[in-house]
Formats: sequence, structure tokens, C-alpha cells
Amino acid sequence: MSAIDNTIITASDFIDGATGATATFAGDIEAGGNKDQYEFDAVAGNTYTFDAISSGTLGDNYLTLYDANGTLVTGNDDGGTGMDAQITWTPTVSGTYTVEAKAYYTSETGTYEMQIHVNDHESHIN
Repeated sequence: MSAIDNTIITASDFIDGATGATATFAGDIEAGGNKDQYEFDAVAGNTYTFDAISSGTLGDNYLTLYDANGTLVTGNDDGGTGMDAQITWTPTVSGTYTVEAKAYYTSETGTYEMQIHVNDHESHIN
């Protein structure tokens, strides 16, 4: 499933095994300033890794993580490979969170791959 610019997407459960799973989405920043949002339920104590991978035409991306109230939890620019953004995070409170992907430069557009990995089978993307 692809993310829709400026809209929170939903997806079916992606967990596929007791030791962890990864959901992969094709993202597309179609216009300058657009962003893709992925809403998910997080379980306290599990570790989540979010990777925005520039496997397409988007050269530099940025990730931001928000809690259910829209409060900034953390953000990252180049924590992954090269100019790819990556967030690794362990929540202390279970709840619904949103990770947002966008271009680092607001004028930049292009495609990327979003990977969301969780170390426990109880979590899912909404």
C-alpha cells in the first residue's frame, strides 16, 4: 500500500512471526512540502525502527515521530545509510503514534521506500 500525501494511511496487520516483522510501503512526495504519515499502535517496551530509504528518486528524506496528541517525540535526518533517515525508538507508553516522512528540502520531490520494523508480534499498523 502506498502512503497518500498529507493523509494518514492505514494498513492491515503486518506482523508475520514471533521474532519480529517488517512492513514496507512505497512512498511518493509528489509536490514540494508534501509529507506521508503512517499511523500505528505501539506497545511499551517494544523497539521500533523506521527507515526512509532513498531507493527511488527522493534524494534526502526526513522522519518525524509524533504521539497521539501530535506532540513531537523525535526526528531524524541522516541516521540511516547515506542521506536516509532512520529512527530507532522504544516507547515507555503504549498508544497510537504517527511517523511522518518528507523531503529534507521542501522543494524536493520523489519516491522512497518506508520500512517499519518491530521486534514483537503484538504491534500493527492501523
